[in-house]
Amino acid sequence: MAEMCKVTVIIPVYNAERFLRQCLDSVTGQTMEALEILCIDDGSTDASAAIIAQCQQSDPRIQLLRQENSGSGVARNRGIRYARGEYIAFMDADDYYPEAATLEKLYCGAVEHDTAICGGSFSALWPDGTAVTRFDPVRYWGYTFIEDGLWQYRDYQFDFGYHRFVYRRAFLLENALFFPDYLRYQDPPFFVRAMTAAGCFYALRDVTYCYRMGTGSRGIMQSPAKAWGQMMGYADNLEHALAHGYTALYRLTFERCYVDNWHLVLAAEQFHDPEIDRALQRLDDAIDLSRLSDAAPFVRWRYEKDRRARRSGKKPTSVWACRPFAALLETAWRAWFSIKENGLRYFVYRMIKSR
Repeated sequence: MAEMCKVTVIIPVYNAERFLRQCLDSVTGQTMEALEILCIDDGSTDASAAIIAQCQQSDPRIQLLRQENSGSGVARNRGIRYARGEYIAFMDADDYYPEAATLEKLYCGAVEHDTAICGGSFSALWPDGTAVTRFDPVRYWGYTFIEDGLWQYRDYQFDFGYHRFVYRRAFLLENALFFPDYLRYQDPPFFVRAMTAAGCFYALRDVTYCYRMGTGSRGIMQSPAKAWGQMMGYADNLEHALAHGYTALYRLTFERCYVDNWHLVLAAEQFHDPEIDRALQRLDDAIDLSRLSDAAPFVRWRYEKDRRARRSGKKPTSVWACRPFAALLETAWRAWFSIKENGLRYFVYRMIKSR
């Protein structure tokens, strides 16, 4: 009788020939042997499919599924339905696992603590080879777990880094948890909904995923479809946070959109596309500034100013061109608010931990 498949690793692949072999080597080299590795080729035009076929010859656990170019979300959803593993892990084709025991740790953490979701800390690899494991404590603190333990999602309310977790497949299917059909920003809505459905998860302090920075597509500047997806993803999470009383997630999503990526909102407006305009309207409708009292006043003023301009049919006159000045004001406000709420000792502690 064939051994039960413990984990299925789902890897959407699109023109990933540069790093694909390293990615697959990090998966096939895991100490856990009861793996299924699903590579979904999303209409690649390079040698990606050939590389997968070569790797299949040395490891029969690798399977190649093909589809017309439809986006990574569609590919992952296909993988969820096709998978046989008890748990599912998601991997991008240019990333890798930090050590051979990563999937074993994640699977054992989930099974031993009977949780539908188990994950660890995050690592980012920059093009110059610098690996980062500590992040900005204001909006990226959730990338790192200081100790192993059970978390309630209501106490976590973070939205990024879904790759570093494994998810019980039966749980995903029972709750109809799939990625929205967006070409960009489809993973935070999936992650937030999965966490809400689970209620709690088990966290590992170990790094469980290495994300290669600077290898993705150019983003929304040249793509109306990606602009639409990004705005819809923001709106999804804002509405979800409102519906479930996630105050911290609500503020965090607002800041993702109107602090970190304000320039993307402005770029989306320049397409003058009816679908994008409706997505922007949905985004505006989901924002209630009365619920954002702890957001920087400068950011709230800037948002309200540009929203009035959009609704009057005028071109927003954003001060985002002065991005360093805007960022300085916002950072100073967040630091003051953190000290006011939690005390200077906690603020210094978080700053040290983020280094």
